[in-house]
Amino acid sequence: MITNTNKTANRVFIVLLLISVTLISLRLTTTVQVMKRLAYSLIVPNVKFSSHLFTKTGKGLSIVANMIQIYQENIELKKEKLMLEQQLVDYKVVLEENTRLRNLLDIKQNKNFKAVFANVIVRDTAQWYQFVIIDKGSDDGIEKGAPVFAVLSDKQICVFGRVLEAYFTTSKVALITNSFFSVSVQLAKSNIDCICDGDNDKYLKLSFIPQSVQLQLNDELVTSKLSIFDRGINVGKIISFSKTTSGEYQDVLVEPYCQSESVYEVGVLIKNK
Repeated sequence: MITNTNKTANRVFIVLLLISVTLISLRLTTTVQVMKRLAYSLIVPNVKFSSHLFTKTGKGLSIVANMIQIYQENIELKKEKLMLEQQLVDYKVVLEENTRLRNLLDIKQNKNFKAVFANVIVRDTAQWYQFVIIDKGSDDGIEKGAPVFAVLSDKQICVFGRVLEAYFTTSKVALITNSFFSVSVQLAKSNIDCICDGDNDKYLKLSFIPQSVQLQLNDELVTSKLSIFDRGINVGKIISFSKTTSGEYQDVLVEPYCQSESVYEVGVLIKNK
């Protein structure tokens, strides 16, 4: 069935066809030439305009393609930047670990003892000032009661704790701040012996300092020859003291050096066999 739209289109086509045939058959007079040009301009698109349009469109597509390429390159550069930043962070971590390990290896070892180096792998927040777990145990020669030391950033050795329990591949270390821990110490500027006790807190209590001894803030304490550690290992510094109205000794608080920095590697002293 032929619709009205199709009929109209057919009629227009026939009319245009007749006009075209008539114009072709007419002589090329001035009037005919004008009519041909008018019909041509109405029916056929302007060639110059079309050429200009396609040229502009081609340039636009080229610009869009370049923008897409630049956007993709920016994405790749951002990914590379993130990767380099992560590598830099990893490098700094490795550098810090190597520095701490080198500091530990610089320690002069006693001829009767040797140091087994271990990493701190567990530190319970509920027992922060009491225990840590290290990744070396009896398979590495570590025994219960073995002294444990740490090395500060300035390569100074300090008392860290003592092995409380030694398992096959790990050990439990009682920190110097643990109430179970005591160490014989002396004032670095004198030969007065006294005892440092842990209190499950970040500070130590100094016992048996006579009332007559003149103390000063930041006086340093080191291990005495009576301790299980070698003589002269750093322990901490005095942060407060007071003379009691009764009794023979002063009340003294000490800040241990091992609490002043984050400790990740330690050395355990074991006897040479």
